[in-house]
Amino acid sequence: MTQAQHTQAPWDVRAQWDGHGVDYYLLNPELDEKPMAEIYANARLIAAAPELLEQLEGYVDAAENQLGCWNFRNEMDDNAITEMKQSIAESRALIAKAKGGAA
Repeated sequence: MTQAQHTQAPWDVRAQWDGHGVDYYLLNPELDEKPMAEIYANARLIAAAPELLEQLEGYVDAAENQLGCWNFRNEMDDNAITEMKQSIAESRALIAKAKGGAA
């Protein structure tokens, strides 16, 4: 896996009033202090986010369907099933966070 060029997590979204009736949403208050390469990497990540979210939802649905298959469950040990359930739960929480719900 390659080294990430974007700003590392966690990111935060905040509304800021500029005094003229406009809200600005900032992902990183120190954005002006970041090198341009990191700013562009952040922009690429943001641009890819809708597709990444859609893919994650698809993978989570597929994983849940696999867990529901009796033959699949019989081939996995209890630890693997527990890890898969945990991964699904964590992914569902991230999906909810991305959609504005509680993480």
